[in-house]
Amino acid sequence: MLTCCICNKKIGRKEEGHMFSHKHNQLFLCEKCHSAKEKLQVNTEGKIEEIQKNRKYFEELLYIGIVHVSAKEPLQNLLKEAENAEKESIQYRFRNKNLLSTTGNSFEGYYIAEYFDVINTELVLNIGMFSELGGEICDISGKANNIVAQKISDAKEEALELLKNRATEKGGNGLLGVRFDVINLIENMLVISASGTAVRIHKKEHSSSINSI
Repeated sequence: MLTCCICNKKIGRKEEGHMFSHKHNQLFLCEKCHSAKEKLQVNTEGKIEEIQKNRKYFEELLYIGIVHVSAKEPLQNLLKEAENAEKESIQYRFRNKNLLSTTGNSFEGYYIAEYFDVINTELVLNIGMFSELGGEICDISGKANNIVAQKISDAKEEALELLKNRATEKGGNGLLGVRFDVINLIENMLVISASGTAVRIHKKEHSSSINSI
């Protein structure tokens, strides 16, 4: 019977486990450790909280000494990569916080130094049972409409963050002409589409003149 090389949990058959990697194809992971490992391998769009949570999970298992000796080195390498991914996420979060966005074509007090590509992103939103409620019920309570509206609003915020990530990757610090579209894909499914133009902007310098008497 196989056991997880990280937490030592019994897996059962070989088909029920997950390989640690193609390079370490004799090391197997249980479902929990596999899921935690996948969440460590994120890009700049990943959530830093997820990286920290799963990195801590593996560090604790290493500390108490139940990790198989053959898995220690690849796991430590993976944690080092996760630490770098965490630092990148912090950097992107800081840059995104300072990145300006507008639905217009200019920023007051700034000039556009460089235009990059038009960028876009799409999110699929499942609005669930609320789309199946009758219009009469929605009108009476208003709750279903409010919940769906909140879901769409949250999805737009997430889409904007993704746009900011991509603008930053291209070297931009601003987004022009930000636009959102909500498309009814199939029953209970919406597509939230967001687009904008990534630009690099600089603050205008205001020269002051001193009048001599």
